[in-house]
Amino acid sequence: ARVGGVKALAEAMKAKKLTSLRTLDLHGNDVRSEGTRHLASAVNAGGVPNLRVLVLRETGLTHVNGGGYSVRGERDFSPLSELLSTTSLPELEEFDLSSNYLFRVTQQAAEGAGGGADPASRTPVSPDVFLSKRFPKLRKLLLDGNCMSDGQLELFFGELGRDGAPSLE
Repeated sequence: ARVGGVKALAEAMKAKKLTSLRTLDLHGNDVRSEGTRHLASAVNAGGVPNLRVLVLRETGLTHVNGGGYSVRGERDFSPLSELLSTTSLPELEEFDLSSNYLFRVTQQAAEGAGGGADPASRTPVSPDVFLSKRFPKLRKLLLDGNCMSDGQLELFFGELGRDGAPSLE
């Protein structure tokens, strides 16, 4: 599915036609940041309250333009931040965000590729967002293929010991 397909899926979710959906696997689909925005809006509208497995592996969640997924491409993290800020996935147990370049942007991309965009839209995801009480039943979080700095790894593993953090496998 491309962005148009994700938009159609999101509309069905918002219309509460998929409330019994337990697994949503968009692995390898060309979602990009625009599709992520539609998906986030539908999730935040309570469109999939029973979702247990969400697979967004290799979907270019933060990428803006065509030309493949790379660390240097133009990126917009705000739709993904909106999706990760939801409290509308209380049943989510497995979340696969692998191979989406979530955590690091090169200096060149941060300064040049974003043009006049809001700096917040170029800010990578903070690893601690996954460990909050937003996903109380989360047991499996897949992040392989997402470069994390030493500081981000330290933050991530430090948050695992915090009260209220999910007990990941």
